[in-house]
Amino acid sequence: MCCRVLIWSERTAFVRAIRSLAHREDLDVIGIARTGDAALACVRAADPDVVLVDQETEERHPEMVLRLMNAGTHTKVVVMHLVDEAVRVLECRRTTAATVRDLVRAIQGNPAQQVA
Repeated sequence: MCCRVLIWSERTAFVRAIRSLAHREDLDVIGIARTGDAALACVRAADPDVVLVDQETEERHPEMVLRLMNAGTHTKVVVMHLVDEAVRVLECRRTTAATVRDLVRAIQGNPAQQVA
């Protein structure tokens, strides 16, 4: 599956890690947004399949994440947190993934097991 991805993060290390992951998993990175306004403009203009949001960015801009969730016609918003080179994916704060395959399943709409 090749899906169109927007990365929203203020941190260079996060962007580098996600770009590397996207390259390995054949995800098409259509843009990098450093601000919420830039992310929103990209979603409205390009309607990506998914916005991968840095959890640290999301914690500072929760209202913008909600706006992103409503901006695209089919765009999913996945909040991610990088921990010691492992990726944990949080989708709507209920789905967790420990592997890249889990991330791809979350993007495709087949999330990993629900957390309590």
